[in-house]
Amino acid sequence: MTEIGAKEKTIIPGEKLDIDFTISTVTWRGERFAFPPIDSVFGDVGDLEGLRTWAMNSRALGFEGMGCVHPTQIPMIHEAFAPSAAEIERARKIVAAYDEAQEKGLGVVSLGSKMIDAPVVQRALKLMARAKAMGLVP
Repeated sequence: MTEIGAKEKTIIPGEKLDIDFTISTVTWRGERFAFPPIDSVFGDVGDLEGLRTWAMNSRALGFEGMGCVHPTQIPMIHEAFAPSAAEIERARKIVAAYDEAQEKGLGVVSLGSKMIDAPVVQRALKLMARAKAMGLVP
């Protein structure tokens, strides 16, 4: 039996992410079956920079949050999983472009050089919902 979290993973910022089968399965199934994939805790409560790196890597791997073992970790975890202003703006543009295309009877539209279709819009709406829940947008 595979124990999630039993293997230490260190991902260096800027390097290609090495996604193993277990992590990709957990995050995919979370999306597929509508439960948010949550990463395990970062056990070193004194290493906030290590926590930041761990949390940012967790988000990059598809996790939507992570546990914590001490209240001092909460702000860092929130920061790592919060959508940036640029991500929020891009999500708004995606939704607006898609809505405009829908009004014209189109199912797909491009935004810059990127194709925008229903799954892309769903991700943008999900990001906007997270931003709203975190108080980042009205």
